[in-house]
Amino acid sequence: MKIFNLEMEWIHQLQDTLRSNLLDWFFIGWHYIDTIFFTMLVIVAVWALFDRKIGIKMTYIFILSYVMNKFLKVTFGLPRPCQLDPSVAVWVCFYKFGFPSAAAQSATIYLGLVLIEFKKRIHWVWGALFAFFLCFSRIYLGLHFFHDILGGIAVGAFLVLIYWKIFPKLEPYWRWGVIFFPFLILPVIIHSAPIFFWLSLGVAVGLLLPQQSLKNKRAHFISLLIGVVLFMLGITHFPKWTAPFALIMGFWVSFLGSYCAKTLLSRKWI
Repeated sequence: MKIFNLEMEWIHQLQDTLRSNLLDWFFIGWHYIDTIFFTMLVIVAVWALFDRKIGIKMTYIFILSYVMNKFLKVTFGLPRPCQLDPSVAVWVCFYKFGFPSAAAQSATIYLGLVLIEFKKRIHWVWGALFAFFLCFSRIYLGLHFFHDILGGIAVGAFLVLIYWKIFPKLEPYWRWGVIFFPFLILPVIIHSAPIFFWLSLGVAVGLLLPQQSLKNKRAHFISLLIGVVLFMLGITHFPKWTAPFALIMGFWVSFLGSYCAKTLLSRKWI
């Protein structure tokens, strides 16, 4: 408990020094970046506008990140600052376990991917700033301790290593991988986050079908974006239908979205 008390003092000191209405709203805005919805938007942007291969790898590394985070949170069962002291909650407190920080994992993965896939230092600087603010926002909002952030960074760095070193070696066997991946993660998430099983299954089905060659990247992106927004709204407002919405969303991203966009373009409907 000593480490919790010490870090709680740090959080109080930080909030006493920095808190203002402007910063409260600024960091509350960063909270929405730590969501599946934001991650899916980034993935479809990369998939359609930048590089399909990187988009596919991003999909799987982030699904793996969410699965690992769910497993580790339950395994360690450590509380959040706002659970122990509600006064540090700037906006809202979540009553699920806090270690490791999923936001710190995502921030580390984003930064790692920028360092691997981009060569210009300006991109590295923006990636580092993004990662810093995302991690710092969780402490400012009273949602995570410093050790939660450090744990998330460590797990995120491990996943970046998988993306960088392991994924290229698995590419010759990718068809087997996409088939078995959903079932490999199923035992871990069947009760806590089944959305990731159905999402990865939908992506796998689409990848196994003949891919559509679409030169109009903007139309491809708009198509994927519309689908993701609609299916995420469906999951949010009709949680009982999470499984079919997640399954179709994965299929839409990996196949159906590009197929529909190509069909509409060929008929000059868009």
